[in-house]
Amino acid sequence: MLRRSGIALVGPKDGSWRAPEGFRKGKATRLVLDLQLRRLQEMEAAAKRRAYERERRLMAREIALDRREKALAGRASESGATGAQSKGERLAPGAPAVLRAPGSFGASLSRIATHIPGLDGALHGGVPQGSVVLIAGAPGTMKTSLGLFILATNAISDLRGGLYITFGERAASLLRQMENLGLDFSQVEGRLEILDATLLSRSVKRGKRDWLDDLKGRVKALAEVHLQLLVIDSLEALEVLAKFENRRVELFRLFEWLRDLGLTSFVIAERPDFIIRGNVFQGRHDEDFLADGMIQLRLHPVTDVQIQRRIRIVKMRGTAHDTGYMAFHLAPGKEFEVAPAIGA
Repeated sequence: MLRRSGIALVGPKDGSWRAPEGFRKGKATRLVLDLQLRRLQEMEAAAKRRAYERERRLMAREIALDRREKALAGRASESGATGAQSKGERLAPGAPAVLRAPGSFGASLSRIATHIPGLDGALHGGVPQGSVVLIAGAPGTMKTSLGLFILATNAISDLRGGLYITFGERAASLLRQMENLGLDFSQVEGRLEILDATLLSRSVKRGKRDWLDDLKGRVKALAEVHLQLLVIDSLEALEVLAKFENRRVELFRLFEWLRDLGLTSFVIAERPDFIIRGNVFQGRHDEDFLADGMIQLRLHPVTDVQIQRRIRIVKMRGTAHDTGYMAFHLAPGKEFEVAPAIGA
């Protein structure tokens, strides 16, 4: 004991020293937290490895499918050449008929360009003609703008007829979006039409008619004249208005109807982003399997305060394509641009 300073140092008589009880508990808590953090890091790394493996398997399947289609095309062309008959030649009675592939089968693949630098390159030239493609994404990812841009630029540059069917947004709002994209509707008038299906459903409901059949009849009539491209906005709004009873069956009928039209169709789907520790998780949706292609749009957090729009080609049957995320933004000249994503 120190007498002069008035401070007494008191300890165990045997001279040993023990840490306070609170200190020992705090140290144990830190050890537990460190172990939990290490476990989370291991789980995150494992999730990234699984995501990479899924991407690698998906790419391998796409490449295998492309090779298989090319092989089938080669066999069809060979069988068509060997089975060709001379002008006066006829099949003998009872002889087996030779199945011939259509004239376009085995020829160079016809594609629909998006007219977006970087995206057509990732698609290796564009969307295969006649495909049904999903444009899926969360609110604010410019799904509607992308669909309008593809229709308008094809009407201007390639003189293709297009129809935009909206089940939620009014036609006037779509025209304003076209202006914001630097697209003049007068340049595409006669080749691009906007159909507000909400007005059709309300007017036909008063007449006690099936408005959906009426809508299909209008689309089929246009397809027989000049229509080549179709956009449906959106799938979820259509479900509400059409009152799907069995979603899977109704979706199957919808996609089969779109294929029977022979058009290149884009179906917009509303999808929220689920991000857990930097990994993007997607739910299971029937339309993902029914569609020929899927283009995903999402808002990616680059930093705590910066968000970047990104685009990814999840699938596209009949052609090889890039599968990684790419930066997607509207250039100052009011044109879309797609470029490799930089950063996390």
